[in-house]
Amino acid sequence: MCGQVLGLPTGVRLSGPGKRLLAYLLEGLLFLVTLGIGWIVWALIAWARGTTPAKQLMRMTVIWTANRRAASWGRMFLREAAGRGLVVPVISFLTFGVGWIVATCMVFSDTRQTLWDRLASTLVVDGYADIPPENLPAEQGFDGASYTRKDRKLALAGAGALVVLLLAGIVIVPGLFAGKPTAPLGVGADPGITSDYPTRTSFPSDTTTSEEFMTTTLSASPSEVVSLAPAAQTHPTAQAAATVFGTYFTSINQGDTDAAWALHTANQKARIGDKATWVRGIEQTYDTDVVIYDMQEASDHTVQAWVTFTSYQPSQYGPSGDTCNRWDLLYTLVPNGTAYLIDKATPRNGSGHTTC
Repeated sequence: MCGQVLGLPTGVRLSGPGKRLLAYLLEGLLFLVTLGIGWIVWALIAWARGTTPAKQLMRMTVIWTANRRAASWGRMFLREAAGRGLVVPVISFLTFGVGWIVATCMVFSDTRQTLWDRLASTLVVDGYADIPPENLPAEQGFDGASYTRKDRKLALAGAGALVVLLLAGIVIVPGLFAGKPTAPLGVGADPGITSDYPTRTSFPSDTTTSEEFMTTTLSASPSEVVSLAPAAQTHPTAQAAATVFGTYFTSINQGDTDAAWALHTANQKARIGDKATWVRGIEQTYDTDVVIYDMQEASDHTVQAWVTFTSYQPSQYGPSGDTCNRWDLLYTLVPNGTAYLIDKATPRNGSGHTTC
């Protein structure tokens, strides 16, 4: 009733729900302040003393119920990484968040044990420095040597999991994005954001000379200039859209602004306004890595295409003086016989572009 833990020095009590919540919030703040990496390094060190960064600052200790000692590094890994970091999120996902609420509200029980505490057989107490008194009572049948071996195995499992995660971050994750443009397609392609038209002052890093770049651009057919992601490939009008965008961006890269202008609908031309101003904004722009990620057809037969690309332009034409931008735009295409015209282009997120 008073929160005193059997076997611990008098005055060492279970941490209350309010303090546990404050520690949880402080943990997130410390993660942000240390940019994540600092918190992770701190946590891996603090685990060896049976605590976490926030709990260390608030003088809270995680103890193992079997021997009333501060939890070992391996048991902290079981509690924090496996329990709170894996099991609880999975349960929460499967129960639409209800599982996380239940797991957390267990802190209001007599033992103040959340689900991850119960998984690791731990308690959270205040002001315990892990200086155990002699003859600490342990659970019936407690075998110190056996539990020490188990904790060592947990530590090895935790270290192995961290190595696997590190390798996954270094090897596997980059491989998933190999060959994918990190940025969106075309600048100047979106008449709807004339103030953001970038222009080019240098050529792509993988092109040694402007002549080589132009040779590649001129030798490719319009549809070959555009890549289709798997989600877009299944759309019945994918090739028609690829041809439109290929022709549009190839025309801009070759300086044929009349051909690019002709691919706009009358409504889009009206939105752009003065053609001469539009031409000045794109005549020195080069667009590369054009990818159509997805396409959807509306009931009026217009098509929305999610397109990304990279643009190069002189700094005076780029957003915020940028010479390279990655674009992420949603284009609306209007049927024009067997082909399409570009009717509108809007950013998918924020301004629709980031600096390379």
